[in-house]
Amino acid sequence: MTIQIDDVFIREWHPRYDLTEDDEEEYERLVATVALEMKSMGTISKKTFLDIWSWKGAMRVLGLTTIYVEGQKTKAVTAAEDEYETRYATAFRRAASEPPERKLGALLDPGVKLPGVGAPTGSTLIHFIHPQTMPIIDSRTAGILFAFGRIATAECWLETYEEFRKAINKISRDCPGWTLRQIDRALFAYHKQALGKEGQDIEKRPLMSGGKVFVWILEIPKQPAPEKVLFSAVGSDREEAENKIVAYIKSLPPAEGITPELFRQWVKVVAPLTPEVREGVWLLPMTTGVSIQLDHAT
Repeated sequence: MTIQIDDVFIREWHPRYDLTEDDEEEYERLVATVALEMKSMGTISKKTFLDIWSWKGAMRVLGLTTIYVEGQKTKAVTAAEDEYETRYATAFRRAASEPPERKLGALLDPGVKLPGVGAPTGSTLIHFIHPQTMPIIDSRTAGILFAFGRIATAECWLETYEEFRKAINKISRDCPGWTLRQIDRALFAYHKQALGKEGQDIEKRPLMSGGKVFVWILEIPKQPAPEKVLFSAVGSDREEAENKIVAYIKSLPPAEGITPELFRQWVKVVAPLTPEVREGVWLLPMTTGVSIQLDHAT
């Protein structure tokens, strides 16, 4: 299957985004709001951060941040422990002054990583600061680029963002009449409406050529209730998959409470690769047992 992501493709598919999504008015409002705040404050206000978080659909993982929000049922921190101004707002100010290849790292690099922020959410925040040059990485847009050979992986990590950014910016250069937002809308709509299950299978086909999915689950004793976290990675053997997970865990700040030593104590399960299982990091609610993807989807 071949696809040409060109003027014709974008012209056809970006309007179709509105057939399934209803967020464009809020997107445009947020772009304007962030522009005003960056001009006046050099960073993003807490209220606007929360509005972006909500637009992205990431409120379910707000408890992984160190941001206090009045009225939230689950609070990771108290009002006195809120780090928005001292940590998050400062990071956005720093990211704004970095060159493009360093902007996302200003939020996610080891030693400075913002708790609760992953590549999809971090790139979303960066996009609103630089809507003309910094694209949002997520599983749908990365999945399309990967499925048709424009990037090497569909995974949404800090380490994979630069290749994704360059691929999107190449499309932008080749199709200068379209904004990054319109390109994003076209890719998203095509993935959701045209590919469906077929598109998901295309994304996984390279993994199905010889790898197994290795899954690790741990119950973390957090308060007020414990959480289960599932890590999964594809590898030709367990060691290869485990090394991927250990490398990721080593990139986490100490505040996340997860270490390679703790990881090696986890219950290990080997699962065959199926369309429902792929690489990622997941939170498993204790009550429902239904998995919700962290960072990867947000």
